[in-house]
Amino acid sequence: MNTEAKTEQIPEIYPITHSEFCLEKNLKNLNEINFFQYRRKNTEERIIKHDLSFLDKNLKVILNSHHRDLYHDDFIGMHLTSSDLMATSENPISKNKILGASCHNTDEIKKALILGVDYIFISPIKENLKANKVLGWKGFQNICQQIDIPVFALGGVGPEDLEESKNNGGYGVSGIRKFWSISVL
Repeated sequence: MNTEAKTEQIPEIYPITHSEFCLEKNLKNLNEINFFQYRRKNTEERIIKHDLSFLDKNLKVILNSHHRDLYHDDFIGMHLTSSDLMATSENPISKNKILGASCHNTDEIKKALILGVDYIFISPIKENLKANKVLGWKGFQNICQQIDIPVFALGGVGPEDLEESKNNGGYGVSGIRKFWSISVL
């Protein structure tokens, strides 16, 4: 499967689960969201395993590499954290699955491209929750001009920033807090 065909499966608005998200509890509320990244850092593996047992075949779910030991074929792909990206020397999943990566600097972007990921998250755009420098839309645009795979804006952005992302060369927007309805939170 080529990259273009794989990325056609990825919507421009790409939600990531929050740490308290529970698939079992929210399955009936996922009508409007059928694609998301499953990421529950700081949650016990036994709880994650139980929660993932409720994975519905109709959902298109990317598993965050934080949970890489739980990866199986029901996921449509994997998303590498920036630290997992830098520690990975080859694609960790089947070539017909979607592989993405989080990038915060030039070295991570280069590594993602060498690895052959299908898309990347660039962050932070507006908000800095860690120690990474805020790029702003101009910095995001500069990166997008140099990359020929889909790039998502992340970090302080919401669905309302989709057009701004596209106007600056991005494919879409991704995040946690602003991407879920109240019923799913």
